[in-house]
Amino acid sequence: QDYLSKADLMILPSKREGFGSSVIEAASCGVPSIVANIYGLQDCLIDGITGFRVKKNHLSYYEEMLLFWLSLSENKREELSSNCLQFVKNNYDTQIVTRNFRKYFNERII
Repeated sequence: QDYLSKADLMILPSKREGFGSSVIEAASCGVPSIVANIYGLQDCLIDGITGFRVKKNHLSYYEEMLLFWLSLSENKREELSSNCLQFVKNNYDTQIVTRNFRKYFNERII
């Protein structure tokens, strides 16, 4: 948390992810991410709102996105950061996750 909260951006050029916990952790610190558009990362951010998805997992695409990130105004970067915090609060708050787990298990057991 101490190091992550000092970052401006997280880049995750992964080829395979079960779930992007590190992207959620970054967002909880107000850090937007650039990630591969793969199964485990698709639900971890909102493209263009809390970060960006790279359509093809190739270094040149990440370089393009990094250049794009650097071209953004400070206000836009702050907006993305704020969006990250709100996204985590709305979707990954302990009470929300617990409620969803209970609902899931109740629907499967009953």
